[in-house]
Amino acid sequence: PAQELLKYNIADGTVESIPYVTDNQNEYINTISVTADGTIVACAEEYVWDEKTEEGKSTYRILSLDATGQVTNTIDLTAVYEELSEKYDYVYINNMAVDSDGIVYLGFEQEVVAVNPDGSKLFAVETESWIQNMGNMPDGGIYVVYYANEGGYQLGVIDKAAQAFGSKYELGNSSFNGFFNIAEGNIVYFSDGSNVRKLDLEEGTNEVLFSWLSTDINGQYIQGVNYIDENTIFAHYQDWSTNEESFVKVVKTDSSLVPEKQILTMVALTSDSNTQQDVVAFNKANDTHRIELKTYLDYSTMTESDWDNYEQFISDATTRMMNDITGKNPPDIIAITEGYISKNTLAEKGVLEELTPYLEQAGYSEDDFVQGVINSYKVGGKLYVLPNRFTAMTLMADSAIVGDKQGWTLEEALEVIKNLPEGMSYSNYNTQESFIQQCLMYGYSSFVDEENGTCSFDSPEFKAVLEMAKTFPKEYTYDEDAMSPPLRVQNGEILTWEMGIYNLEEIQMGLAVFGDKTPAFIGFPGVAGNGALIQGSGGNYAICSKSEYKDVAAAFVVDIISKPYDPEDWNSWGLPVLMADLEAYIEEELDVEYVKDENGELILDEEGNPIPEQGYGGVGYGDWEYTYRPSTREEADMLLDIVNGACATYGSYNNTIYSMIMEDVAPFLNDQKTADEVAALIQNRISLYLMENS
Repeated sequence: PAQELLKYNIADGTVESIPYVTDNQNEYINTISVTADGTIVACAEEYVWDEKTEEGKSTYRILSLDATGQVTNTIDLTAVYEELSEKYDYVYINNMAVDSDGIVYLGFEQEVVAVNPDGSKLFAVETESWIQNMGNMPDGGIYVVYYANEGGYQLGVIDKAAQAFGSKYELGNSSFNGFFNIAEGNIVYFSDGSNVRKLDLEEGTNEVLFSWLSTDINGQYIQGVNYIDENTIFAHYQDWSTNEESFVKVVKTDSSLVPEKQILTMVALTSDSNTQQDVVAFNKANDTHRIELKTYLDYSTMTESDWDNYEQFISDATTRMMNDITGKNPPDIIAITEGYISKNTLAEKGVLEELTPYLEQAGYSEDDFVQGVINSYKVGGKLYVLPNRFTAMTLMADSAIVGDKQGWTLEEALEVIKNLPEGMSYSNYNTQESFIQQCLMYGYSSFVDEENGTCSFDSPEFKAVLEMAKTFPKEYTYDEDAMSPPLRVQNGEILTWEMGIYNLEEIQMGLAVFGDKTPAFIGFPGVAGNGALIQGSGGNYAICSKSEYKDVAAAFVVDIISKPYDPEDWNSWGLPVLMADLEAYIEEELDVEYVKDENGELILDEEGNPIPEQGYGGVGYGDWEYTYRPSTREEADMLLDIVNGACATYGSYNNTIYSMIMEDVAPFLNDQKTADEVAALIQNRISLYLMENS
């Protein structure tokens, strides 16, 4: 049957179809390479299912096509594939390149196989980890980009004579998605997710040519770049949220030809897809202002030393960002990263602008929003930041043991843990250190009052947390023969189940985990209200109180908060913060259409239940599976009760304080200091920190 390849003309944007005829109607092209003389070399795959063995396998061959699509040669890869199948459980060709001598190089997960024109294996070169990219060097040789176990990505140039890698180059931790090319002089042009970079392999220099945001493009959606000439970059663009796919040509333009706009600065710890998309949307729509994004975490330039001292690497970036926010030239908009850049800390320093007046100007009152989100995000009774979406995190437990209630103190939780039935654990994964971490992250406000600059780590409650931590194992031991966590909950081996509620189905999932037991949405110990935590997503932005463009910044922030809710947009998952949107989502979920026969009668399944027209997915843990069903009004009421009763955000702890505490806790866990000694040490250290930073 006839199939086709598409040829895109970069100069004029036209697309030409190159049809070709194959003798195998079941195969498809999974990767191609074009040689210097214009020959198209394609790797064709056919997946064959064996009904007898109920197993499938792929067969591969290489097709050579001329410019008209005529197949001029084929290479059968059966022998190569069968040899690799004996070595690996799963064999898949995901990269391919052809050198100047016509040798085809096939990239598997961690191995490059060189194949002769007759289909025989010439040699193979193994890599340390998965192969990310393959292509041609300017001299016709082959390069392979792979992730090295240490030091990030590496580019190895294959030495055909030695049948091994010859030259190797460190590429750092940049993102090398899709394709990129190597120009004369061994210069690599690539996208790191935020910028287009120029890497000189010989000199070892790595410089930013331009940011994608300066061209109003979300760099996270760039799948690869090609350098055409000093004025032109060509890229492959794919929007994950809409599946929009296109080619992008970026041309260097004289700055005098670009309309002048007032610049607002946004600071963010790092540049994620949501933030970039929000900035792009604003810049495209605004004729007078544009936002420039400044970030502080650059993973692409991380060294091995940075990875070894990761906490310090993060801390240094956080410090630089905080210094800019509180310095003489503050930004206009701040992207809040709870746990690192805390809304509480910034509000107490007086650097945030209250949002309520701007929301009112846009026609919103606080009653329009989910009350649990409003209550959780307020600092000192004022609202400085709101997300566009959120997840409600809570803890479920057997009500026969914890009682039928929401919310409990640390003291109550510790008493329950102390008196658990024999053979029952508090949770599935807790270790000594992780238990303390959980109490600090979730019950942070029980010990620290940043607003008043006080703490209570010398309290009986914190000492009890330390002592209780000793009841947990030092390290988590994975037992592959153990039952899954849901079955362990049902069998009484685990007390609690932690869940993140980002859609209505998660409620029924949590209930199903407990089987015949009656669970309570008890929440996390020490967390105020009902013990649930609100974790924002979809843009957590605040306005700097010293901004010259507060009205413009506010327009951006309010627009993000009020973005239309689309439950199918997985790029920014979670529940909507506007109550009307949440209620509309719930009503849509509860309004289920069922399959009917030609007479309009319901068709029932083998258990006598009506069959929804909409299909439902499920979740599996090996020995326990659950298939989602239509949600009920009772479950919807449970969700509303949880989200409206919350009054704390996840990650509202101060990461610096948290790190200091965990550092001082180590001697206690290693039996070098008593709980009293460690509590006194932490109390003095954190008190001093709060005093110096209040």
